[in-house]
Amino acid sequence: MSLKTILITLLVNPISLLFEVIYSVVFNFTNNSFVSYVCVCLAVAFLLLASAVCLERLIKRLKSKKGIGKKKGKIEAALSKYLSDKALFYLKNSFGIAALLAYDVALLIISRAFLESFSPLSAIGVGAITNLASPDAVLNLFGRSFNLIPIVFTLINLISCVLCSKKNTFKLSLPLYALTVFAFAYSYSADASFTVCLLISSVLIFAKTLIDLFKSSELITDICISAAGIIGGVYLIFFYGDPTVKLTILYAAFAFVFQIPLICFAVRKQLEKRAMKKGERVKRARPKALVFFSGCAFLAVFCGVCIPSIVISSAPQDFVDIYYYHNPLLYIVSSACIAFGAFIIWSGALYLMSRRRTRAVLDVAVWVACGLAAVNYFFFGKNLGIMTPALKYEDGFDLKLNEQLVNFLILFAVAAVMVFVAVKFKKIVPSVLLIGMAAVVAMSVTNIFYTYSAVVPLKEQAQSIHDEEPHFSLSKNGKNVIVLMTDRAISCYVPYLMNEKPELTEMFDGFTFYSNTISFGGNTNFGAPPIYGGYEYTPAEMNARDEESLQEKNDEALKVMPVLFDSNDYEVTVFDPPYAGYQNIPDLSIYDEYPDINTGITKGAFTDESSKRTLIENNHRNFFCYSILKTAPLVLQETLYNDATYNNTDVVFDDTAEVVEYKGQVADTVFTSEGLEPFFMDAYNVLDNMDYITDIDNGDSDTFLLMMNGTPHNPILLQEPDYVPSMVVDNTEYEAEKSDRYTLNGRTLKMETLSQYAHYECNMANLLQLGKWFDYLRENDVYDNTRIIIVADHGGIMHQLEELELDDGFDTMAYCPLLMVKDFNSKGFTVSDEFMTNADVPTLALEGLIDNPVNPFTGKAINSDEKTAHDQYVISSNDWSVEVNNGNTFLPADWYSVHDNLWDKNNWTKIASDAVITYEDK
Repeated sequence: MSLKTILITLLVNPISLLFEVIYSVVFNFTNNSFVSYVCVCLAVAFLLLASAVCLERLIKRLKSKKGIGKKKGKIEAALSKYLSDKALFYLKNSFGIAALLAYDVALLIISRAFLESFSPLSAIGVGAITNLASPDAVLNLFGRSFNLIPIVFTLINLISCVLCSKKNTFKLSLPLYALTVFAFAYSYSADASFTVCLLISSVLIFAKTLIDLFKSSELITDICISAAGIIGGVYLIFFYGDPTVKLTILYAAFAFVFQIPLICFAVRKQLEKRAMKKGERVKRARPKALVFFSGCAFLAVFCGVCIPSIVISSAPQDFVDIYYYHNPLLYIVSSACIAFGAFIIWSGALYLMSRRRTRAVLDVAVWVACGLAAVNYFFFGKNLGIMTPALKYEDGFDLKLNEQLVNFLILFAVAAVMVFVAVKFKKIVPSVLLIGMAAVVAMSVTNIFYTYSAVVPLKEQAQSIHDEEPHFSLSKNGKNVIVLMTDRAISCYVPYLMNEKPELTEMFDGFTFYSNTISFGGNTNFGAPPIYGGYEYTPAEMNARDEESLQEKNDEALKVMPVLFDSNDYEVTVFDPPYAGYQNIPDLSIYDEYPDINTGITKGAFTDESSKRTLIENNHRNFFCYSILKTAPLVLQETLYNDATYNNTDVVFDDTAEVVEYKGQVADTVFTSEGLEPFFMDAYNVLDNMDYITDIDNGDSDTFLLMMNGTPHNPILLQEPDYVPSMVVDNTEYEAEKSDRYTLNGRTLKMETLSQYAHYECNMANLLQLGKWFDYLRENDVYDNTRIIIVADHGGIMHQLEELELDDGFDTMAYCPLLMVKDFNSKGFTVSDEFMTNADVPTLALEGLIDNPVNPFTGKAINSDEKTAHDQYVISSNDWSVEVNNGNTFLPADWYSVHDNLWDKNNWTKIASDAVITYEDK
């Protein structure tokens, strides 16, 4: 990142992000662009109003000369050796005025840049202004158009200046007039989106100026704020739509926030009254800047560095695209810059502009905020499932109302305790904050070093393959063997898919579908090794070899079939071997000692670079947003998550663009959505290009292809009935017409959730794309002489078939992987209910080609004898990450046994809880 980019991220992005989130959140609640825009204008007005009040206060202080000779701080004491008290007083306040003017100028520049580049405003008009994205040009004089709004708000500002400077000299009021002139000159040619915003700001500042003319101006201001909150809350709760319980709570909280100034005023007056009766002076809390800035520093490090580093270090290589290398540590840099800009620079500026008693309240507020942020992150919202590198939860973001209520009550209690500590033990607060900051810094440094060591070696690998496109050969006259592992392809869907699309039976001519197949785990780290190496690499067998690391055993499994076929003169190609080197991006060097084995990575090879850039740009913004989400109360988290867009208004889905960018999919219902997920498209595009990467060889050589593809693993809604990716999906009509297709032979596939529909549709797309490739192989005369095995490492926890749910809630559908086999010259499509496991794949692949095959690493025979020798043990574990589950044995988990028929619940037995199991243990 360049210095310019860092400065923009530090100073501009926090304010732009604030405005964007305000617009998005209000729009999501109101569905009204103009109301959302006005709320952004009010935010700008508040920031300008704070500066105006402070500027007026400094001018009054200069006039009254109140503060000359006052107790000095360290800097002032040092300067007093060279300057008189009077000169020091004027220097200090003049510097304050200059800083406020710089603040205003910076805010005007940032606001204009944001509003003029904010695309949603181009469709908004106000009165005679038809388009906020251009100057108003409302005034027509002498045959020319003039911009009226800048003139109007400048006149209002001048009146405010006159009222403020009524009792001041012109010299003292000069900064007010200078700022007014600058605002006019800077905004005259600006778009109406900016000038209308300044008009609203000017009206509010003018109203505040009028109120200040009254004796009880503070009370009047607080009453106006309170009334605005009550009116807004009543309207939202009783007159705006039909809010849910959650929304009602949010609206009530919104109204309550507006009551805080009046409540504080009333409490303060009551304390003063009691003190007067006792003849005492009211003790006012003294602000302590060290508390405020220590708290802000903690929040900046925690949200900007610590949380992003925890997320990235959990799976560093997931955040790297091997075809478009970008170091994920730069996400931490961006997040840190935004956090430091938001919490220290901009929040610090508002703190310094506040009155003394307000600063004392802010000291306590930031102390409480630190505690609540830590509690929310470490103790709540922990079981939301797997999150993609785009910071999107695979199974959606669903927080139960009772969770939110418990969270609220606990946070309330924590806040009460922290306020008590701040009042009674305020001297320890800075120390506690500094200790907390030291802790999160230590965590961050550890995570950053781990991430660095994991991703830096990938840069060289990325450079080596960037210009290479994956290719493999199939022979017309020899024998071809293909083993295609499709991650999370679910066998239970196949009868329904074939029934809906009868043409699939023709595409899959010669295949046998094994409907009674189990996998040995619900995740790839458990379910893939048996596919590649056979029964020696089931979880129970890998646990038995407890003197070797899981990585060594996994890598060994990945090499069994390639080495066997290579040693028997087959041309061998291996694509995307899962967790090779126990890395998320496969470490292809595990095949280096076999130079004749061709290796490659296909994932992402056919995705446009503009989509990759979009994902990276979004993450630079969204990591900070994710941190704010995870530290916020649960009742706010769904709003901040906003379907994984994190209120990014730049996520516009345009299906007419020449280059379609994958900005993520936002589903409105289970039938409708907009956008495309990059990780689904990375895999789908490979299947769509299978004919391109397949080279047809007219010779008689034998070939072996071992390939993994994840099209079913990152499910999205697809456009029916063709089941293709679309920027705009609407399946409402088709689902209404074909809803009966989910019942077949008296067995109904439950279809209720977005995940269930998306998984079904992506499994269909997977088969359709493979079917098209098979048609291509037929056209090129390499289908009949090719043995093809399509297999999955596991199924999915989908809760769609009652027959597959055990009494304890265990969903055996997670252990139902796809298995379809086509032998040489076979014809017709058949279904077999023979009991199979995905560890049968090496036996099926080698059968009749290599006599009495043995594992080249262990010397043991490769066959399926183990399948009938005993019950099969499957592991039920959520420890899918090889970053964590990477010892010599798999981490303790629950275990089940199954035999003969997975569809019979009586054949499933839970045999252990939180244990490390081998077959010898039973």
